[in-house]
Amino acid sequence: MNVLDRTIAFFAPQAGLRRAAARAQIPMIARAYDAAGRNNRTSRWRAAARGPVLEVQAARAMVRDRARDVVRNNAWGRRAIAILVANQIGTGIRPRANTGNPELNKAINALWEAWTPMASPSTGLDVYGIQALAARARAESGESLVKLIPTNPCAGTVPLQLQVLETDWLVEDHSSAVMPASPIREGIKFKEDGTRESYLLYKFNPNDYWQAGRNDWLEIPADQIAHLYRIERPGQLRGVSDLATTMMRLHDLDDYHDAALMMAKVQAVLGVFVTQTGGPSGSPLGQASSDDIGRLEELTPGMVGYLRPGEDVKFLAPQASGPFDAYTKAALRAIAMGVGITYHQLTGDLSEANYSSLRAGNIEFRHGIEQDQWLMHIPQMCQPIWCAFIRQAILAGLLPPIAENAPALWAPPRAELVDPSRDTNAIIAQIRAGLITQAQAIAMMGWDPRTQLDEIQAFNKLLDDAGIILDTDPRRISGTGIPNDPAQLAKVELAAKGN
Repeated sequence: MNVLDRTIAFFAPQAGLRRAAARAQIPMIARAYDAAGRNNRTSRWRAAARGPVLEVQAARAMVRDRARDVVRNNAWGRRAIAILVANQIGTGIRPRANTGNPELNKAINALWEAWTPMASPSTGLDVYGIQALAARARAESGESLVKLIPTNPCAGTVPLQLQVLETDWLVEDHSSAVMPASPIREGIKFKEDGTRESYLLYKFNPNDYWQAGRNDWLEIPADQIAHLYRIERPGQLRGVSDLATTMMRLHDLDDYHDAALMMAKVQAVLGVFVTQTGGPSGSPLGQASSDDIGRLEELTPGMVGYLRPGEDVKFLAPQASGPFDAYTKAALRAIAMGVGITYHQLTGDLSEANYSSLRAGNIEFRHGIEQDQWLMHIPQMCQPIWCAFIRQAILAGLLPPIAENAPALWAPPRAELVDPSRDTNAIIAQIRAGLITQAQAIAMMGWDPRTQLDEIQAFNKLLDDAGIILDTDPRRISGTGIPNDPAQLAKVELAAKGN
């Protein structure tokens, strides 16, 4: 109680009591949320109030450059990015036309299949290789750009080329030199309604040393750019590397392993100390050599040494290293969690895994992968490429005008089953219970249902024409390996013959 409170309490006890009670409530209000308190625990906690654009802008370049260094030089950082891309893209997120017109769907799909290998003549990658390259650049650097160039040197194909650009190509200096009210922010020009009008791109990568000083830039329409990045805050315009929250741990883990390796090298050295109570004179233990600071000895294999009276030998015994395995595993678990993958995926260590743990971990991992596929890769990259493909095909006269805005059904790569036998039986049970359809189950495996049925029909015809019955043919053999009812077999035979 300060002097004022004591004075008020002396002359007006009731008022003093009310002041004391009110003052006692102040710390309680501050502690309503511990994270909002100002005490010893939070004295060094600095949390700046920044909007989504400024927050990313302040850290993007440094995080991007360090993330690339981690991927180049850290095995776990490289592995984490590879796991993300392999599961998000795999061999490609594949589209199938879904216009409701079977003939038009067939024409669009055939044209897509013919164009796919020619999508990027400058790199030799097909469209699915472009997807993987863009996804890798995004995971590593935080974002990537796919330039949709309305031309193609490959005759007879849709006039469209794809070029993946790193985030370095965006003209950041230009946007930082203008006023905040300018329609150009972070290298992106906006319309009055807030939609993106164009991107400002350098003609060359400004960070290639042989392009130094060549800072000419072009304004590219927004419909010719697919901008791929993870949006984590409303209003965010640019992305941050997936390694942002784990880079310090990756760097510290590398330093820890370097220190442990140096300690192991020291421990591998056999050091001997000789104590001579009678003075430095006497015969050496091994071959002797002279040095400015005294006599240097060398131990040789099979040597027999004689010590003089009063001499004693002690061997160098360095202390053992700390909890190497425990620290490494704890750090790698935190790194895997920060990137969004499982520990066994990051390390390949299955020593503590079993079916239940693998399945539980894969379920959560698949949720994150599917979220990235359907909420980021498909709308930000795959759909713009598809729309540009349809638009250019119509302009080239390869598709009729009615194909404009043709929708697509997307099939991401299928997830590998932890236990194929158990998981397949579970899928069959869901189909029989009506929880999912056969088409949905086929799509879950990464295949197009119509294409799958066409292939099954064609293969069954080959079997029937050859008079071969396989025990995997559900038309003739039941799931338990018993032939089906003769009447049913006869019905199948008549249907196969067109009767």
